[in-house]
Amino acid sequence: MLDIDFLPAQYHHRQARKRSKPWQAVVTLTFAAIVAVAAVGQFRQHAALRGELELLAPQYEQAAAANDRLVKLRTELKEVRAEAALLTYLRHPWPRTQLLRALLEPLPDEILLSELEITTGATAATGPSQRRRSRSDEEEKALAALTPAGRDLAALREEVDAVPTVIRVRGATSDSAVLHHYLGALARSSLIQKAELESIERSEREDGRNVRFRATIIVRPGYGQPGGPTGPIKPRPPVAPTIKQQTRG
Repeated sequence: MLDIDFLPAQYHHRQARKRSKPWQAVVTLTFAAIVAVAAVGQFRQHAALRGELELLAPQYEQAAAANDRLVKLRTELKEVRAEAALLTYLRHPWPRTQLLRALLEPLPDEILLSELEITTGATAATGPSQRRRSRSDEEEKALAALTPAGRDLAALREEVDAVPTVIRVRGATSDSAVLHHYLGALARSSLIQKAELESIERSEREDGRNVRFRATIIVRPGYGQPGGPTGPIKPRPPVAPTIKQQTRG
């Protein structure tokens, strides 16, 4: 037996839509509930993170302030160190009183000094042979990065470090052995780097000092100079004087 459906197709479509509406409502409500739960979770998480941020904000501000203070202190320390190095270097030439004391304390009665000349590195550096060399781009950049005191120190080092302080003396003695002993004593001084006998010759004198001589004494580099002392200076070990010319006469 055949079932004959005399109802139109539109009727069947309307009936199908009516039956599916409850399921659509259930799906919609379920999706809405899921979205609502997710939104509530995100809101709670956001509120928790905002609370933690509010707690950490003062600590962050303190840390940022401390970091700024540290950067400032490091800059000030760099400037102070540069100024201290410059002041130390400016004082590096040994005082003339100390140099004269180093020369005269071991001076025996048999020796008479007639001339004494002290030439410092700064004086020698002003000559035409001590012209400043041209700097490379890297050196110019490094110099520009220094503090003003650091640039002044670099300029002074360039002019002075290459030329030592030199003492030149002339005199006469009655005993050449005493002269060598005196130069040896000078070489042992904490302020003297080297003592050289430039020339020695005999001549007749009324006081009996018939041996004339000329000597050059190289002064030890001072504080802040290459090869200079970094702490309290100590006496140097015994060093024999250098004789550059033989006895004449």
